[in-house]
Amino acid sequence: MAQDVNVIGTDGAAGAAGIAGPNGVTGSPGNNANCNWASECTQRSTPGGMGSKAADGKAGSAGANGQTPADVSINVGDLTGSITATTRGGYGGDGGTGGRGGDGGAGGRGGDASNCPAANACPASAGGTGGDGGNGGAGGDGGAGGDGAVVRITYSGTGNVVPMTPVARGGNAGRGGDGGTGGAGGPGTPPGSSGKPGATGPAGKPGNPGKAGRVDAQKM
Repeated sequence: MAQDVNVIGTDGAAGAAGIAGPNGVTGSPGNNANCNWASECTQRSTPGGMGSKAADGKAGSAGANGQTPADVSINVGDLTGSITATTRGGYGGDGGTGGRGGDGGAGGRGGDASNCPAANACPASAGGTGGDGGNGGAGGDGGAGGDGAVVRITYSGTGNVVPMTPVARGGNAGRGGDGGTGGAGGPGTPPGSSGKPGATGPAGKPGNPGKAGRVDAQKM
């Protein structure tokens, strides 16, 4: 049977995705060692600087609620055969995905050893530690489904009205954003260690479903 009467609410818009977090900054390089003509160490090398931690991603926005259609009254007149009357609220919009966490800054390069005979007294320095990655942003909540309307139909004749009152689903929960990668350790003696990756953001909550509408069919 064809669905001859449809009273449907407008679906809610999906939420926007969160903005990704900026990346961390690379650590400063260390100073190289130096020695003088007498092969004496005049400047010792210094370690590379630590990369900075990246920023967290922003949360995704919530999906919009589905709309509830207005109640309607319809006079069909002389009805032969069957018609279906459907009413449903609009679906809730899906929540936006959380923004990705930024990548941690790389560690700075450690200072080099002196290349003169006093090298043992002027050793190279360690590379800097990489910065931690930012955490992913939270996913947005799904919008609620709209409620169905009340549809009143009057008719005459030998036909009949078949009511259809499905429930509008709520929007899906937005996925949490991915965590950023940890920054690489800087080269040096020894090399610096890498930063920790960021955590995945928490997912949003799904939207609540709407309420069923009602079809009142009355034969005159």
